[in-house]
Amino acid sequence: AIPVEIAGATAEFAPPTAAVATVATFGDAIRLIGFDPPPDTVDPAQPVPVTLYWQALAGDIPTGYTVFVHLLADDGRLIAQSDAVPASGARPTNEWLMEEYVTDTHELIWRETGYSGPARLAVGLYDPLTGARLATADGGDLFLLPITVTVTPAP
Repeated sequence: AIPVEIAGATAEFAPPTAAVATVATFGDAIRLIGFDPPPDTVDPAQPVPVTLYWQALAGDIPTGYTVFVHLLADDGRLIAQSDAVPASGARPTNEWLMEEYVTDTHELIWRETGYSGPARLAVGLYDPLTGARLATADGGDLFLLPITVTVTPAP
């Protein structure tokens, strides 16, 4: 594949190798194709790393969406999060090219450090101007990654 230069970024058309393949479509133009999960056990003293792999199903996405990654406690409470324009701000969705793949690395920052136990990761996109979330193919407004992590505070 020939990379396409875009002011300060490169568009990638070769499928990335994700540690975990998954498929979730948001709206009619954005697909999550996989992710690199955080460690099985995470410590609230450290940011939680997650890398998402997106594919553009169209080349004319009108909105520059913000990606959110939420770490949710067993009862659904938000305990850590990252909200960012894809690729650390370098690849806004309204600049994506048809069939482009975007590698999107996040470090979740803790909002609540007292929790320990199982947690799930939820991913989605929203319009930063309105806060409206982009719907998934099944009508939801987020996608739960198919893994569970354990939050274990350091002693």
